[in-house]
Amino acid sequence: MSVLSRKIIALILLLITLAACSAGKNNPVSETGYFLGTIVKITVYDDVSEDIFKKSFDIIQSYENMLSRNIPDSEISGINSMAGIGEVKVSEDTYSLLEKGISYSVLSDGKFDISVGPLVSLWGIGTDHARVPENEEISHALELTGYNKIKLNRWNLSAELPEKGMEIDLGAVAKGFIADRVSDFLKEEGIKSAIINLGGNILTIGTKPDKSPFRIGIQDPSDTRGEYIGIAEIDGKSLVTSGIYERYFEADGIRYHHILDSETGYPVNNNVQSISVLTDLSADGDAFSTALFSMGIKDGLKFAESYENMEILYISKENKLFMTDGFSKIFTLRNSNYSIVSE
Repeated sequence: MSVLSRKIIALILLLITLAACSAGKNNPVSETGYFLGTIVKITVYDDVSEDIFKKSFDIIQSYENMLSRNIPDSEISGINSMAGIGEVKVSEDTYSLLEKGISYSVLSDGKFDISVGPLVSLWGIGTDHARVPENEEISHALELTGYNKIKLNRWNLSAELPEKGMEIDLGAVAKGFIADRVSDFLKEEGIKSAIINLGGNILTIGTKPDKSPFRIGIQDPSDTRGEYIGIAEIDGKSLVTSGIYERYFEADGIRYHHILDSETGYPVNNNVQSISVLTDLSADGDAFSTALFSMGIKDGLKFAESYENMEILYISKENKLFMTDGFSKIFTLRNSNYSIVSE
């Protein structure tokens, strides 16, 4: 069974488990689809027509067609194909996300970097051609990365990659950005209670109709069956979880996961199994889940404490949980194999 298949099955089991735990007098309506390389589920607690779900999925598909580097005629593919040749005019949405992506890169001192496309292509993690590259290949790919090389022109909404072989990859922020756009649409339609789940990127609208918070499971990073270690209670917030269990391959007994270090060119090698980030905007949680994973526990907690409206939870490889004070107030541990470390 492929890594993607295991991930899909785990996600389905997690959703089923949580649905069973949260069932009550209010009967939510849900629809699922397959977009962005994962299962997408939208759950609405208000009276809603089927057309709302269709339009929501249309929004997701539209942005995937615009932002995916894996779709040949996307705007991002257009920029990448013109690397070293010239600028490319893009839509306002694409430009805004590129601009925001660079701001995340600056804030995280490059731990999040939208220019890692050459490294992503080289490793191929999550694809059928995943492999461990030669050191020379990694060195060459690193020479082509660097968010500060990307040229944006707000006046004519254009983007340019100055060196041939450079590639933009928005995979670490696009799902969050798209979840925010779906949320905007649902709110415009009068929806006051909903959950948007884009394959691990959770964004909630309001509370449940009885005013209680949504109960979201934090996945056990060492269990591929989709078990969860505890419950986070959230309302009107985004919860993004990222970890070494999501996409990976193994070679010579070593696991290589998909979160790449933009300095070394290899998968990040630290003591983190997974991180969960609670924010107002899902785009923030998506981008910073990557950055904070790369920072490691000590530096990541310090960064989160200094960032307004951000709470985080780390799970270490020793099954220890480290979290900000704000996260501890919404989280309940349910798995005895794990323990909370107080600092």
